Amino acid sequence: MSQAFRQLQDILFGPREIAPGSSHHTSARSLDVGCQEGPKALATATGADQSEAEIFCHLHRPTPYPDKVMGSMIAHTLPVLITALSILVTSAPAQGDRFHSGRSSPQLLTLPKEDDAFGFVIYGDRTGGPPEGIRVLEQAVVDTNLLDPDLVMTVGDLISGYNEKPEWLDQMREFKVVMESLNMPWFPVAGNHDIYWRGKGEKPVGEHEAGYETHFGPLWYAFEHKKCWFIVLYSDEGDPETGEKNFKKPESHIMSEEQFTWLHETLGKTRGARHVFVFLHHPRWRGGRHGDHWNRVHAELVKAGNVSAVFAGHVHKIIHDGKKDGI
Repeated sequence: MSQAFRQLQDILFGPREIAPGSSHHTSARSLDVGCQEGPKALATATGADQSEAEIFCHLHRPTPYPDKVMGSMIAHTLPVLITALSILVTSAPAQGDRFHSGRSSPQLLTLPKEDDAFGFVIYGDRTGGPPEGIRVLEQAVVDTNLLDPDLVMTVGDLISGYNEKPEWLDQMREFKVVMESLNMPWFPVAGNHDIYWRGKGEKPVGEHEAGYETHFGPLWYAFEHKKCWFIVLYSDEGDPETGEKNFKKPESHIMSEEQFTWLHETLGKTRGARHVFVFLHHPRWRGGRHGDHWNRVHAELVKAGNVSAVFAGHVHKIIHDGKKDGI
């Protein structure tokens, strides 16, 4: 990723300022003008690579959606795009590790993609905005296809849920129709909106768990890709004594022995992997109403020795809680 690309990313998404007068100084106004003139003009003006300029002109184009929709959905849209950019472009080894010269030049010679290098995109929670938010998801799919990662991960709350089966099925179909437009595989994670049942009569055992596993996939699973493992956990099993599912109660955040045993065995299979990435919906490590049961899970991840990061959703914010024991 070139320095100019980082500066363009800061202008489009981040609050970090770029010092005026720097070799690749770019203003938000010049980004607007450059994109109007086309990616080639933007690349020339900023020093960015042509392909990088194309990505930013695409993401910076005027939105076709009403302000009332974007205003309430922006907090959920930007995390998707920011995560897509940051993970996709940093997954491959740094150019400096592969390129050597005794000469200096302002031109960045982009190297070809290595066979074992890859990127992946993470979609944040889709819920929390107006019903028209499905249009935002559609645009995220278009942008993701432009970035062309190997795969897309989610962190739960794929649908609004909190309903009975007929409405749940309609929302499930709506979500999957949009996601089917991705040019790469995508992988679900179960959140409370996907699982919690609300309606008349007696609550079904497991609430929407059966429907989720029928139409989305297993509640927990793992897969290997290019010497890396992706592990998906389920954080809404409920109170082991009563079965109550309530993310506000610590006793509902206890991992079952069945899932913990599976995790232990799965981590054993990942020995030798370059990276292990873990995904779940609730950020249990934050404590509070999530309880302290994550400590047991964390110890298991540390013991594995190759878990690089754990990703969660639920809070509708981009938060980096820092490393703990190397994770």
